[in-house]
Amino acid sequence: MRIAVCDDSREDRGALRALLEACGHDFEIREYGSGAELYADMGYVRECGIVFLDINLCFCGYLDLLQGGRGGSERQRNCREK
Repeated sequence: MRIAVCDDSREDRGALRALLEACGHDFEIREYGSGAELYADMGYVRECGIVFLDINLCFCGYLDLLQGGRGGSERQRNCREK
């Protein structure tokens, strides 16, 4: 199963990877340090069974990202203003 992990904290990405690997399954895991990195590899991300997103990053930007947007939406502008 393909899994994407997007978090700006390298430590948190590493901890989640360790937990997933400890499950004993043959996961293919890719890590991303930002939404931009995740977007740049969207072909892979769309094939993932699970995508973990950092809860502390702006959710509305991720929502647009996963729906195929590339920023500039009203939701993202509102998030940046907060």
